[in-house]
Amino acid sequence: MSEAFEAQYLNLRATGARGWGDAQFGRRQAAWASSLTTLRSAALLPLPPSQVLELGCGNGAVSELLAAQGYAVEGVDISTAAIDWAQDRFRNLGLTGVFRQGDVRDMSDLQGDRYELVIDGNCLHCLIGDDRRRCLAEVRRLLTVGGAFIVSSMCGEPRSEAARAMFDGLSRCLLDLDDGRPTRTLASIDGLIGELHQAGFQVIWQHIAQNPWWDHLTAVTRVA
Repeated sequence: MSEAFEAQYLNLRATGARGWGDAQFGRRQAAWASSLTTLRSAALLPLPPSQVLELGCGNGAVSELLAAQGYAVEGVDISTAAIDWAQDRFRNLGLTGVFRQGDVRDMSDLQGDRYELVIDGNCLHCLIGDDRRRCLAEVRRLLTVGGAFIVSSMCGEPRSEAARAMFDGLSRCLLDLDDGRPTRTLASIDGLIGELHQAGFQVIWQHIAQNPWWDHLTAVTRVA
């Protein structure tokens, strides 16, 4: 799957897109800005200049929002093209951030007990099967005592005809219609919350947005 993400980011940048999702980029970034404002107002986020790590950072769209507020941001993404793009965007915006190519299932190059905030930049639902457990275990290792983990994940039941055509109810995955390969995990809401609990996280705040395709969960968690 890493090759697919690399090709997608190369194509997006070459065609002048603003970021992942292209036409949906502005809507997604605005939704993130709104969520972060809500969470800061509710005192659910650490204060700047706390150390933040974004998983699946792409071209740094979410990290940008936090860096502009004075957070010390880092990002990791499987795609080298995405990391290059994030570095260039931050340089052009005059922001400071550290971005590295890496695998969220094994971030052993990063120091444990380092980050006050880890953000799932719409990354968790891109992981399939045991890869999800491995990623969550890494998040626990990296978080400081009392640190927060924000989950942003598609979930629920497929609503649109196109989504239902791709959905395999047994594995709870969306499949590539050409080769049957699983591309996204579409966990049930209860299943996703249970998965977080099993990984050792306590959900202290959550919001479920309903979309035409499926639901989307934003949750703030802490190590139980």
